[in-house]
Amino acid sequence: SMELKHIPYLDGWRGVAILLVLIGHFFDLPGSRLGVEVFFVLSGMLMSRVLFDQKLSLKTFYRRRFARILPVYYIYLATMAILASTLMPPVAWKHFALSAVFLTSYMPSDVVRSSLPLTHLWSLNVEEHSYVFLSLVALIFKDSRAVRFILTIAAGACVAFYAIYYYFPVDQSNGVFRTECAALPLIASAALHLWLKKIKSTTGIVLFYISILGLFASVVWSRKLGGSIGIDYIAKPLFVAVMLNTLALAPRILHTGLQASWLRWLGVCS
Repeated sequence: SMELKHIPYLDGWRGVAILLVLIGHFFDLPGSRLGVEVFFVLSGMLMSRVLFDQKLSLKTFYRRRFARILPVYYIYLATMAILASTLMPPVAWKHFALSAVFLTSYMPSDVVRSSLPLTHLWSLNVEEHSYVFLSLVALIFKDSRAVRFILTIAAGACVAFYAIYYYFPVDQSNGVFRTECAALPLIASAALHLWLKKIKSTTGIVLFYISILGLFASVVWSRKLGGSIGIDYIAKPLFVAVMLNTLALAPRILHTGLQASWLRWLGVCS
């Protein structure tokens, strides 16, 4: 498999993501909620490059994913378990059981009121489930056009699930955190990477500017409506995914900004 070259401005993109996540946790600013989507679309694009361009072996793929995620994840869970059994008010152990097997995104809504910081693990769970899905696609489909088609259908299915859970709410669980909905930015970005790989530069630049305008309009419109499933969870992530996948064709000044050493440092830390 070919080696992929490191793209410095993507570290800066990751830095922007972590900044947005932190701001979103502490302040309710327009657009600050986008942090997770900014992370997800990057994950989707990078996994698409690794699995479908580089055609990395699944053994190596899983070894790298596990090494990056599992040790820190389980140390964190163990620390929280110790806190729960000593200092904090008791927490239902099913929260730990579900977290340990990466099913936080399917926890009942009472977990949202947990006294321990466990709820944010849902995003990591969605990532893991998406990695498994993408690796299965890589295993089954060898033709890149077939892969593109399957990923596009999967992204459409995520949109359909949002609609289903909106009209038929799932008992006790918040549909927007479930993988079959929340994986949209990841899967759509993986698909867009394959669609836009050989795009003409003029088309790419036009798409890049459309995605910025669309994202700006979505943020403003959503604030006006006081939030909207369609805008917040479908339109915004799709605009962010298009933006990332046409970023290579964006003006140089943007790349320079994203390559600022402090921003890249933040990205690498995250």
